[in-house]
Amino acid sequence: MTDEGNEPLFESLPPESPMPEEPPPPPPPVARYFVDAQGAFLGTFFGAEPEAGAIEVPAAPRDARQVWDFAGATWHSLQVDAAELTARFVQAVSVYMDQAARERRYDGILSLCTYATSTDTTFAAEGQAGVDFRDTCWRYCYDTLADVQAGKRPAPELDAFLGELPRLTWPATSTAEPTKVAALADQVDESVPAAG
Repeated sequence: MTDEGNEPLFESLPPESPMPEEPPPPPPPVARYFVDAQGAFLGTFFGAEPEAGAIEVPAAPRDARQVWDFAGATWHSLQVDAAELTARFVQAVSVYMDQAARERRYDGILSLCTYATSTDTTFAAEGQAGVDFRDTCWRYCYDTLADVQAGKRPAPELDAFLGELPRLTWPATSTAEPTKVAALADQVDESVPAAG
């Protein structure tokens, strides 16, 4: 802005000397994954260089014991000992079936199945449902294990496998409520000494 004599109203300030700019921080190192010539995982490298002869792959394995398949460009499923895998799956299926049987207050799947020959029609129907359930669970378990050993499918994660198992379908004659005797047993006060 100027006055009538074209003189500036305010004196110009000297230009500020520019502050030296700091260089931006370096980007964080990118994770790089390497295997050896046989496909064994060497590790994840952040900025460091792997040993000579290492081959970069696009992703890390879920388990460091897996081996890279160069032809298929993927990680091979981890080879698990057949006996160990069978033991883990059998234990998990047993627990799964016992939990299902306890929905109707049976001690477990074995107890439920013994009722298949009961003279009480409700218990007999539930027992037969338990037998059918037990048979289909074990058939599915052992067929899956055979497929894994034959290389027809990878070994599933245990949680995923349990999600594949059949569900126990209770017969229409079943009662959702526990029997009166079972309900009374739940109400027993164990702090009271038994008579006698």
